[in-house]
Amino acid sequence: MLDRGAWHEVEVLKFVHRHFVLGRSDIAMYQRGLGRVLTRAVRGLIAWLEDAHDRHRVPPRLQELVGIATDGYARLRREQPPGVPVIERDDEDRLGRGRGVLDYIASLSDDQAMAVSEAIDGRPDRLWDIGQNL
Repeated sequence: MLDRGAWHEVEVLKFVHRHFVLGRSDIAMYQRGLGRVLTRAVRGLIAWLEDAHDRHRVPPRLQELVGIATDGYARLRREQPPGVPVIERDDEDRLGRGRGVLDYIASLSDDQAMAVSEAIDGRPDRLWDIGQNL
């Protein structure tokens, strides 16, 4: 819990952030654009993981994160801890792919996320630059 002075300082910072940062059009435009970039990257990576003919070429770090997440969901299904929704066997892989992709994207810088998004859409003019960011 915060003391009265610290609580007040946090509220002032929230106000300043809300009105002078989040309220700016240029920042809102960037956030909307980056949201589209992230959506495109997530959808593209999930489609790649679901491609039976090409999924073996997914970046190794992404494969590792998907494996860790899938194993975690399998363990939750087996142990069924109280208070955790029951995970069906059929959902383990889907949830693992989703969590692995989100963890992968979350580990990227803005520039790396944009590069992944461009690569997944096919930007042949930046092939070597993009490949270094994976």
